[in-house]
Formats: sequence, structure tokens, C-alpha cells
Amino acid sequence: MPNASIQSLADFLLDAYGRPPDDHRDPDRKISIRIDDRNGSDVYKRFCEISVTVACAGDTLLLRLDNPPLGQDLRDFVEKHGGLVKEGGDRTVIAMNLKSNQARLVRELADAVDRVVGRGRRYPDSNWKWIAPRAAKSLKRLADHLKSRPPAPRRASGAAARRRASQGPVDL
Repeated sequence: MPNASIQSLADFLLDAYGRPPDDHRDPDRKISIRIDDRNGSDVYKRFCEISVTVACAGDTLLLRLDNPPLGQDLRDFVEKHGGLVKEGGDRTVIAMNLKSNQARLVRELADAVDRVVGRGRRYPDSNWKWIAPRAAKSLKRLADHLKSRPPAPRRASGAAARRRASQGPVDL
């Protein structure tokens, strides 16, 4: 039986980013948590929206970036670490399945996003100049939260662990 004193990843992130009004969750349900800093004054339609999807009782998450500033180095980084980059129409999506103990990888992703723009670089959207640093800052905040979370205890393998493992990655 899991230790009741260890906070689930979902609860930990909801405490960090804010809980929705309907906070009555089924342990088998997945929830999406917005982690970017978008506010009412951000009206640009290609703002980089960042969210994580986590099972209420799980210790892994799907990190999703919608409309990220994207250069070849960032694409290579994401693919090297098992993530996906989907481009279509006027929308780009990056998705990466992560464990809660991969704060360093999230920070490296933030650095890769930040490097898309910079002095002497050319990019297709001039708004990336302010979007990339804000997206990177949001990712670094997530990395800080993940790093500050106490590690989950190791569990003995069993039917529930095999069932979670067989579900595979979360789809886009």
C-alpha cells in the first residue's frame, strides 16, 4: 500500500500551479496543468502554451509545448530524448514523456528553447524574441518544482505497475 504521507505528482503540481475548481479526481484519471505564464494581456495567437498531463496516481508526466519557437538544435534535443515534434498547418507541438525525477532534462530543454533566439540569429517569427525567453522561464520553473519534490518511494512490482507500463506513452 502506498505511503499516504507522500504527495502524488498530480497533487504536488496542482499545489504549485493552482487547483481547478472541480478538484474531485478519480485516481485513474489524467489531468492537464498549464505551466506557462500566459495572462489576459497575451493576445498573440502563436503564444507558446506549455502544459503537463499527469495521471492522478502516477509519477510520470507528458510535457507539451504548443507553438514553441523551433530551431534545428531544439528539434534534435527533443528527438534525442525520445520526444516528438509535430508540425502541421500553422501549429507546432513538442511532446515529451518524463519521469518526475528528470528536472535536469527539463532545465536542458529550457536552455535549448532559449537558444533558438539570440544575437545574429534569424527566425521566421519576430515574436520569438520575447516568446522563447518566457517559455524557457516557465520550463525552468517546472524544473525547479520537480527538483524540490521529495522522491517517491520505490514500489514492489505488481499488477498495477505492469498495467501502467503496458499503457505506453501518452499520445498527443
